Amino acid sequence: MALGFKTGGRQAGTPNKKTEEWEAFGRAVIDGNLDRIQEYMQTLEGEKLLDSWLKVVEYFRPKQARTEIVDDSEKKLIIEIDRGESQSTFEESSPSAAGNIS
Repeated sequence: MALGFKTGGRQAGTPNKKTEEWEAFGRAVIDGNLDRIQEYMQTLEGEKLLDSWLKVVEYFRPKQARTEIVDDSEKKLIIEIDRGESQSTFEESSPSAAGNIS
């Protein structure tokens, strides 16, 4: 590191060699077995189909984290919508009545 600045290495957003190799391997596995995978998936229905699909996709797309926001306070929620001449106000005095936001 020269004078506190990074001067070498990959540029931001450039995948490393292992990532490129893993993605190439995944494409080869899927491409080479696409007919077999499609035939198998066509034999499945309902929850079994969904579970199998999610297991395959999980290796090629990052899993998204679930976020839950819970507010147990007794604060008043006010939403104002300004539509030019008229103005609407919605009030909710108890957050538990509105439910959790997921």
